[in-house]
Amino acid sequence: MRVDHIDLADIAYHTASNCHIAKIHLVGPDTDITLDCAAFLAPEQSKHAVASALISDAIRQLHRLNASPRDKKTLTFAPGALPDVARKLI
Repeated sequence: MRVDHIDLADIAYHTASNCHIAKIHLVGPDTDITLDCAAFLAPEQSKHAVASALISDAIRQLHRLNASPRDKKTLTFAPGALPDVARKLI
């Protein structure tokens, strides 16, 4: 599974659950998936920190979706598609 581009949409801070939420859209030649993601960070965190945490949650979810040995695919990212902070999770 190759990801060439990552879009973040509908980013908001959900006060009831004290977390940032967003839809993360991952696009590639054989990939087109949108995930609902959450990041439990303080509301005053930088946009970069929030985006990185949300993308990290998306990667975590992809690993779980890809956990079945029968369906297992290698997760790869095009150069520049993944923020440096989230790289350590793949």
